[in-house]
Amino acid sequence: MNAVVRLMLRDARVLNRGLVALQLILPLFFLFVASFPLTSLIAPFQVGGQAISYQRFLATGLIAQTTMTGSLIGGTLLFTDRRHGMFGQILVGPATRADYATSKMLSSAAIGLSGAVVVAAFGLPFTYGVHPTLPGAALALGAVLAGAFFFAGLSVILASVFRSLEAFEGTFNLLLILLTFVSSSLYPLSAVPSGLRGLMLLNPLTYDVDLLRMGILGFGSPYAPWEALALSVECVLVFVGAVAALRRTARLEAA
Repeated sequence: MNAVVRLMLRDARVLNRGLVALQLILPLFFLFVASFPLTSLIAPFQVGGQAISYQRFLATGLIAQTTMTGSLIGGTLLFTDRRHGMFGQILVGPATRADYATSKMLSSAAIGLSGAVVVAAFGLPFTYGVHPTLPGAALALGAVLAGAFFFAGLSVILASVFRSLEAFEGTFNLLLILLTFVSSSLYPLSAVPSGLRGLMLLNPLTYDVDLLRMGILGFGSPYAPWEALALSVECVLVFVGAVAALRRTARLEAA
């Protein structure tokens, strides 16, 4: 059996299922509790030449956002291995650092994708009347996978920096909040001042959300082709960064 697959199966056995459940419940809470009063306050608005309700706009944004929150799992899995002395033992075996990084990123991406499916199952009914095409569905799926992979790699990199699980989770959750509010998941790019829009266009979550909305709802940012290219490049860079971070962690563990 491939080393990456073996490591992923091992990850599935040691997952903190309570944390996974929490990552799935929070977006649903926001969708079904916060979105109703907000929709009553926010009139339908124009995005990409289409009138859209805030609830429909938010539902697609939360699908992408769930892939980001699920990525926290990659870092906690690394901490679990380090705490129990398994990280060094795994690297002594046939698994390489690239195998280990790939397994953690794919395990996290799988959790993020599962969360996105759950949120989509509850959220997409709010997009009634929308009929995505096959290319659109493929674009939406690709955006979800790329976003999950990117944020999983970022989680592994940050986990390799911190010595404490509490410090890692606190910092990563703060980062998630910042990335959420400085992205197009909660409001369209056209509705924000130009200075804030510039920051939002540096946020990979914005790329993920815009491409997902283009695939499902048929409209997206005019920057979508560049966003797709940027997200692809960032996935490669974050994988390289994760492998380098694990190499550094292995040296520290051996010292």
